[in-house]
Amino acid sequence: MSMTDVREAFNEALLILLRRFISFYFLIKSLRVVYIDKDKIYTFGGIRLRIVAETDGRTIYLYREWLNQDERNRILTLIHELLHVMLLHPFRKMEMVKEKVVKGYRRELLEILANMAIDAKVNFYMTKLGIKVDLPNYFSKHELEKLSAEDLFEKLIEHNPKEIIPPDLLKPTSDFDGIVLNEGKEDLMTVDTVDDLRDKLEKIVAESLIAAKTAGKLSGFEEWILNQLLKSRIHWTILLRRTVAGSLAKNYVQTWTKLNRKSQYFPGYKKITKPLIWCFVDVSGSITYEEFRQFMSEILKASKESGGVILVLWDTEVKDERKIRRLNDLVGVRFKHGGGTTFAPVIAKYVRRIKPHDVMICLTDGMWFDFDNASKLVKQVRATSKILVYTYKDVPGFDVKIKLDVSK
Repeated sequence: MSMTDVREAFNEALLILLRRFISFYFLIKSLRVVYIDKDKIYTFGGIRLRIVAETDGRTIYLYREWLNQDERNRILTLIHELLHVMLLHPFRKMEMVKEKVVKGYRRELLEILANMAIDAKVNFYMTKLGIKVDLPNYFSKHELEKLSAEDLFEKLIEHNPKEIIPPDLLKPTSDFDGIVLNEGKEDLMTVDTVDDLRDKLEKIVAESLIAAKTAGKLSGFEEWILNQLLKSRIHWTILLRRTVAGSLAKNYVQTWTKLNRKSQYFPGYKKITKPLIWCFVDVSGSITYEEFRQFMSEILKASKESGGVILVLWDTEVKDERKIRRLNDLVGVRFKHGGGTTFAPVIAKYVRRIKPHDVMICLTDGMWFDFDNASKLVKQVRATSKILVYTYKDVPGFDVKIKLDVSK
């Protein structure tokens, strides 16, 4: 097939991901995708495997066999590789192999066993997403559900000692020259340590899932992955900015009357309204002024497509309300130390003022004396997204919750 056929097949797969698996669409747009018009065969002992696709964490390599598949299997192959990225399998696989160095297992054998373990786990998770795929017969369904990829790898380990050389994730997986179908994020391609690469990829995965969540399309499995990532070391300001930007994107609709600036195969976008961003900041003492300025800085960075940012300062009642256009507008904001916090009297005044297309964000410790009543009122707010940034206790009624790590 021609390179035009390759690009058309890839763009068609992207379009289906956009319609049905939006978190995978956001993720793949951040990664480099390369098509290599050659067959890749892996041989070890009596095993001979034809490689359809593979990933090193920042690039997905597609081989000739990928294009030879039908449309459904091309998409499933992309989802399979994206799940490896989402679950950080390239890094986890490297650790699996490294841990066996002292035991003298042969690298080639460990590579096969590690791939069997992570592929089995990915196939199981694909079934959790409602995708029909065959599960391996060398694990029971109970094992696939309860055991981690590392545990499955241990079950496959046998004898055959020899020196092991861990794979280098900072080198391309393939020696073949290929055609770049998607450039991905430049900073993902330029990191020069494995730790930095993993950190960067964690952020990209989290941002992709948050974007999908704010679009209202996130499965229970994807929620679980997002929760695991939010517990990690991703800085809260990055998550906040991406969440706000994703929420504002809901105020655009696709239209074929306007061409997409990046690709002729996708519709353009038309703005349907300019939402307000309502920021409720608890000034009772649990949030520092520096954290507050960081919070407002990220919101202002993400608010360019909004109708404005309304800041509401409160503790037991509304202390101040002002429109914020720049950080200098924050001069004069004061925080007190200690004191009670009640949010119900505050949010009650805004339930009707906040419109369905607006975005609501609350920065607080979550330690409210009227926790139950306040939560009920939060649920009544009809904002397109309700985002909680908290230090100690999360609150029901919010769509997205981002914990601010006060220990750092």
